[in-house]
Formats: sequence, C-alpha cells, structure tokens
Amino acid sequence: MIPLKHFQILSLLLFLLSCKNHQKVKTENVNREEFPGAMVEFVPYKSNPVFKGSGIDTWDKQIRERGFILYEDSIYKMWYTGYKGKDSVTKYLGYATSRDGIKWERYPKNPIFTEKWTEDMCVVKKEGRYYMFAEGRNDVAHLLISNDGIIWNEQGDLDIRTKNGQPVPGPYGTPAVWLEDGKCSELLNLANVPLIVGATLSCIVVFIIEWYLCYYLYKKRLFFKL
Repeated sequence: MIPLKHFQILSLLLFLLSCKNHQKVKTENVNREEFPGAMVEFVPYKSNPVFKGSGIDTWDKQIRERGFILYEDSIYKMWYTGYKGKDSVTKYLGYATSRDGIKWERYPKNPIFTEKWTEDMCVVKKEGRYYMFAEGRNDVAHLLISNDGIIWNEQGDLDIRTKNGQPVPGPYGTPAVWLEDGKCSELLNLANVPLIVGATLSCIVVFIIEWYLCYYLYKKRLFFKL
C-alpha cells in the first residue's frame, strides 16, 4: 500500500503534468487557429544584424533597446535610439530609411531630437501627423508630435486615465499604442505596475504577458483611452 504522503505527492505530480500537457495543446491550438502566421512564424535573416551602432565616435556609437518601423509610400521609416559613453547618458532619437527593410540609410542630420531622453518608441500616424509615444528617463513615458517624422515637438509626460477618469499611476515604461475607430489607445507596461504578491516578473515573462494581454484587449475591445 502506498503511504498517504507519497500518494499525495504522486497525485500532485500527475496533476501538474496533466495541466502542462493541456496547456501545450491549448497553446498550439491558439497559435494555429487564432494567430496569423505573420505574427508568430519568423525565420532569422542570415545576414543579421541589418542595422547596428556605428561603433565609432558618433552620437549613435551604440544602439539602445527597441526602435520602431513604419512602412508608408513604399519606404521603411525607422526611428531608433543611439548614445555613446555610459548607459546613464541621455538617449537621443535617430532616423533611418530603407527601400527593402535590409539596407538602411541614416538621416544625414541625425540626431533628430535631443531635448529629452527618448527610447522604446511607438509611432502612429493620424490625419497627416505623426505621434510618438516613447519611454523617457526613469521609465516615464512621454509624447512627441511631428508633421514630417523628422522634426519633433515635445508634448510632455503622458497622463493616462481609465474610462471613469481615474488616473493610472506611472511610470509607463515601454508604450504600445494603436489607433482604432478614431481612438488612440495604449497598452501599459506591466513591469511598472505593482503586483499583489510584491514580486517582480522576469523580462521574458513580462513580455509574454504583455503580448497576450495586448491580443486579449484587442479581442475584447478593452482599451485605455488617452
């Protein structure tokens, strides 16, 4: 006869294994049925990286975190963050273009914005104007507006509120913004929202949660209106 303690442990292991297998099947079904291939199926380009820091004594000797690419008028337009020196120095905004997304040409008058720390940007275009939502120093998100995507005007830190007008405490970290039905909405960075258990999730777990939450919000039409 199996001792009660051992039986409980065995039952727990079988339960966890069952959950894992169920989750795997569920995840595979979700990826196959709900997510378009263009969102989940990628093959690394053999000649990566296609864009990197200059490596010499320029303002963008090093590249910082995430940039953003917008495709319009048959041109790939990329905004990126460069710096040189210590990681704590102010991060500037640069601009580059490409016809094929592989060979990139830096804008000759870079950097195009130096007034404020700008990185991890997201750019949307509405009624002929570009809106850039970017992470600033100490993860405080801010907004910039431009008529041509090159000359940017700082608009200040973001003031994000729920539908009932209650402020959502910042900072907001890496913004993810999209336009739908004329409304501009943002997915907040969960890494900067206190967890109930008082712990901090690892970057990869935060990324996965943000990605799935973004899709969930899209399906349910639950947005934070700016």
